[in-house]
Parts: sequence; structure tokens; C-alpha cells
Amino acid sequence: MSSLSPALGASHASPYNVPSTLERATLRLEFPPIYVVVGVYRLITDKSLYIPIWNKWKHGIARGAAVGAGWVDRLYILAKRSCAIDI
Repeated sequence: MSSLSPALGASHASPYNVPSTLERATLRLEFPPIYVVVGVYRLITDKSLYIPIWNKWKHGIARGAAVGAGWVDRLYILAKRSCAIDI
């Protein structure tokens, strides 16, 4: 039995076994999957979203690319050495 009133959306039965303290949070988390597509579209097209995000992430992306390039370089050298054995 739910302790929430029907005005808060408790009339919808949840198919999951959720503790009574988390019932309201579970109701808030149920949204259609199209919201993900809308969110990605807004991240791509809305300057007020993607400019601050890019400003925050560009240093981390550059560091990740540099570390990845270093790994590729070292692994290429190791693979080249191991395949260069004359039989």
C-alpha cells in the first residue's frame, strides 16, 4: 500500500519492488526514451549548452588524446619490433 496521495502520482502501480521511501523518486524517473534524443539534439544545437560544456571539457579531451596517441605510438613500436624478427 502506498503512502502517497493520488495527487502525487501514487495511483500508478510500479512494476518494481521499490521501498516506500523511494516511491516518489521512482515516479520522477519514468520518462520516455525520446528524451535522450531530445537532450542530445539540444547539446548539439543549443549554443547556451554546448559552448560552456566544450569550455569545461576541452582540456580533458586534449589530455586524453595525447595519452591515447602516446599509447598508440609505444604499442606500434613494440609490435613492429616483435614482427621484425628474421627467420
